[in-house]
Amino acid sequence: KKEYQYKHRCSNAGTERCIRQQVYQALGVESKPFPDRFLLTMNDSSWHEQLTADWIRKSLYKLHSEQMEVTPFQVNGINVNGHIDGILTTAENNDILYEHKGINHFTFTSYETGDLLPYDYITQCCCYIVGLEKVTGKYLPGLLLIKNKNTSRYIEYHIEYDTQTD
Repeated sequence: KKEYQYKHRCSNAGTERCIRQQVYQALGVESKPFPDRFLLTMNDSSWHEQLTADWIRKSLYKLHSEQMEVTPFQVNGINVNGHIDGILTTAENNDILYEHKGINHFTFTSYETGDLLPYDYITQCCCYIVGLEKVTGKYLPGLLLIKNKNTSRYIEYHIEYDTQTD
């Protein structure tokens, strides 16, 4: 496990995150080491992201700006940062924020049936859209692409950021 120091991040901005866990992290409370299987699972998600990126590169879309850092806002004078998975440029030369998630079969099924919505992932995308506006000068639409790691099925969420209700 890499040395980890808590910092505000877009991936922690959702309402479904455990507040107690985030407070412990911010206070520097030492946690138990991650189990080996957890580390493999996290690494597995990164590989699924790469597989999907390779698939996209074979299409008409151009994938660029991968892992670009954005800073959408500050909390108490401290930057909230994040790294986007990329920007897709369409054949019509339109840019779209691209965010990929590789998840387990059970959660995927809950999203697919509409029993759950991925609020934390949507919040993360909104943060990235705001951060990208500071770079591009416009609010890009977002594509949240969620992959079922067991079946390789995908769900797409198309996200438009509404500045009026932010």
